[in-house]
Amino acid sequence: MPYAEICRRVGREAGRLGLAQPSYEQVRRLAHRTRQQRRRRAVARATTAVALRSRPPAALLDALAGIDLPKP
Repeated sequence: MPYAEICRRVGREAGRLGLAQPSYEQVRRLAHRTRQQRRRRAVARATTAVALRSRPPAALLDALAGIDLPKP
């Protein structure tokens, strides 16, 4: 989802809760950090799966490319 849409949705929710709307830059930084963490977890899961031989080595390449692993 684009950062602008995330910012709009967060702003609407903040307004609904009676909170101040965060700036676009704050939302963008948090969304970027969240995306990085998700990518790292996906790579870690793929590495573990390949090491345990429950997935082929290509699964690690998919994780590095940002392609989600299918559920086992």
